[in-house]
Amino acid sequence: LIPIELDVNFRQNVDHLRQKLEEFLEKEIPVISVTAVMGSTEESAVDPIKEMYDLREEFKAKGLNFALLADGAWGGYFKTMLIDSPGTDIVPGRNILGKGPNKRRLDGFVPYCELSPYVQKQYMHIQYADTITIDPHKSGFCPYPGGALCYRNGKMRYPLALSNSEAYHGGNDCTMGVYGIEGSKPGAAPAGILMSHNVIGLSNRGYGRILGQCTATAKLFYAMWLAVARDDDPFVCVPLQRVSSNYDMESAKKLIENGIAFKPMADIYRDKKAKEFLRDCGPDTAINTFVVNLRDNKRC
Repeated sequence: LIPIELDVNFRQNVDHLRQKLEEFLEKEIPVISVTAVMGSTEESAVDPIKEMYDLREEFKAKGLNFALLADGAWGGYFKTMLIDSPGTDIVPGRNILGKGPNKRRLDGFVPYCELSPYVQKQYMHIQYADTITIDPHKSGFCPYPGGALCYRNGKMRYPLALSNSEAYHGGNDCTMGVYGIEGSKPGAAPAGILMSHNVIGLSNRGYGRILGQCTATAKLFYAMWLAVARDDDPFVCVPLQRVSSNYDMESAKKLIENGIAFKPMADIYRDKKAKEFLRDCGPDTAINTFVVNLRDNKRC
């Protein structure tokens, strides 16, 4: 197991990955797989899977091939924010429902924050992975113990096949307990997940709409952690996710103070600058991580 360095936003450092692959190619050491985390559970960081795929194709031509695995346990469902579906037009961030003469204004405002352009690009290319893991009990809002390991090539599941009597009954029996590392599994949980998928919908009008609201709230918390410590406070608060390169710390805090703090949600998302700031800054997939310390604390 070879660890790869992370960049300042806790995403996999592709340059360091390249160095390791060059080393293994030179020494003729096989590489079984490389994993891209699509939303880490600590910092919600999304790895650059598009660059990792391009790197795999480059090294494949040199004679070093490997499987590209996508760990979507936490962040997999955020892909639904990019999946369109036919039906009633719900405009993200506005209280308008319908089209043309049927257009009407809703009484309540429902916030929606898009994924950042970087994160959108990665989810648009997640299908390049050879396997994708999904945990519905996380961003899928379903109870334990359902889960999924999706293969591009179904034959990849055979090395994990079990033949114990509890899971395999011989012949052509292919229960879901055969392929995996646990053995037998209950069927009620995946049945409930299937119902949830069908009722809510795996699109930007279903799960994507819910996660867009979660993202909006998470980005507002990020703005609060970024600006909560005033100059005369005895403490500092530092979010681990850095602000976008479009802003410096002074301009970011000024925008939060004037366009976000203590503002009604509807006003925030009608302000183009505030909306773009929340889209581009903060966590990739709705998990905030921050550090609090005493100001000028030399012992820490």
